[in-house]
Amino acid sequence: MTLEPRFLDGLRGRLFVVRRAPAADDRGIDVVIAPPFAEEMNRSRRMMVLLAIALAERGFGCLAVDPFGTGDSDGDFADAR
Repeated sequence: MTLEPRFLDGLRGRLFVVRRAPAADDRGIDVVIAPPFAEEMNRSRRMMVLLAIALAERGFGCLAVDPFGTGDSDGDFADAR
């Protein structure tokens, strides 16, 4: 499995994403993980990582997104949508 962190240009600024690519048996399908918001995001981050790892081990790519105004994406928390 490989990690591919990057920024994507969004309508309100750059969005930070991490793609976990499977080591083998790539099915050509990526699953997008949209995390919960605010404190729930912080509390569930580990579970999202475990989900992404499990998907990659089964041949699926996984794209985890930090929404605008949260995490490493552009914007302030007050501007998050």
